[in-house]
Formats: sequence, C-alpha cells, structure tokens
Amino acid sequence: MVKKSLNYTSKSTLVVGCLFRSFVAALFGTVMVGTWAWALPYDELDGRSAMYEVPVSPTLKPFASYPIHAIEFNIKGNQAFIGYHLPKELTGLTTSEIILKGEVGAGVSFEIKGTGGAAGVCLKATPEHKIFCRIKYDKLDFDLAARRKILRSEFTNPLELAARTQVARIFSNEPVGILSFNE
Repeated sequence: MVKKSLNYTSKSTLVVGCLFRSFVAALFGTVMVGTWAWALPYDELDGRSAMYEVPVSPTLKPFASYPIHAIEFNIKGNQAFIGYHLPKELTGLTTSEIILKGEVGAGVSFEIKGTGGAAGVCLKATPEHKIFCRIKYDKLDFDLAARRKILRSEFTNPLELAARTQVARIFSNEPVGILSFNE
C-alpha cells in the first residue's frame, strides 16, 4: 500500500504563471482549466493528497474527479517516483496500485512509465508548486460488478449515480486520467 498556494509577488511572476497555465491547457486540453482553482485536501499522514480526473465532456466534468487520499512523490537525484491507488469507483478494485518512474530534467515536464502499462507526461507548475500528470494505462484490471456495487453504495442520487457510472464506463473503455498534486 502506498503511504502516505498560490502567492504571486510581482507582475512578472503573474505573467509567467498565466503563460504556464496556457501551456498546460494546450498540452492537456480544456480538462485542465478547472483544476487550477482546486484546493487539495491534505492527508493526515504526510500532508500530501491528490485529485484524479477523467477527461470527459463538459456535462460530465463535475462527476469526473476523485480524491486520492494518499500519494507518494519523491525525487532522488534526477529520478522521480510517484505511487498511488486508482479510485475504486473507476476500477472496482480496492487496491489498484500504480507506481510510476521517470527522469526529471531541468525543464518543466518529464515523462513517466510504470505499472498497468502506464505512461504519460508530468508538468511542474512552479508558481503553484503543483504537478499535473496525464497518464494513459494499457493494462488495467477492472471488476465491473464490484464497481457497480461501489458506485451504488457511494452515490445515492440517481442523476449523480448515472453520471458517475458513465464516467467509469468512459474510463474503462479509454483509461486516461489526470493526476494533480502538491509538489
């Protein structure tokens, strides 16, 4: 099991932050627009948690985000390590551990690869001290019956249940997500 703001001081820093946001939005698409305003909750263990978002249409977007309550992120030398569990609401599995590694250079982005056939790119948002990773999975396991049961137990509102079920189906057909967390 994996254990475990925005302060602009000058106009030039504000401009750099806005340019960086535009770069991230262009790379990841419009899905990133809403994530900049997120206030990520902190895990009791080490102060680090994350949000996991499935790229979907604007109508499903309010139902496509899930908190990741424990995430491990380390950089040793030029090697980055990210460990987390995918939301059980998407996979139906209570332990769907993902471990990613990549080489961090001097730039603002780095590539990652890992378990579940996962591969993607991460961006370091320096002014915000956040990391955004767009990850595609090629070899994930799903328990559709368990996922249905999990969704029904967590979301009793019929409209929300239908929307979350649709997001989960989209994810199982095209397992891509955006992980965002504090550096």
